[in-house]
Amino acid sequence: MIAQLLDIKNEEEITDNEVLPLEIRQLKKYKRRAIALSNDTLYDRLSLAQKFSASRLNQYGFKLRFIRGKGLRTLAIFECKDNVATIDSSGEVQISPNIKLRMNPT
Repeated sequence: MIAQLLDIKNEEEITDNEVLPLEIRQLKKYKRRAIALSNDTLYDRLSLAQKFSASRLNQYGFKLRFIRGKGLRTLAIFECKDNVATIDSSGEVQISPNIKLRMNPT
């Protein structure tokens, strides 16, 4: 849809740094959130340090829910029952971050 509005062939040509009309930025944000990635795809996006720390969290029942950020500024968010943990791009784990997760309707 965004590609049709901007008349381009590849949506990847659009970067977040470009100045886009507000409507286009909102559509891009909506589309990004509407696509649920598989767990394998999420793990592929983690740095090596994050993967190492994630394996330790998995032993305690934590599951990777989503990743925020890009490149060297990624934050992986894990959940286990009512507990939340994060892993920054250097692999540092925070067991009780100041994060509120929205309930998943499914």
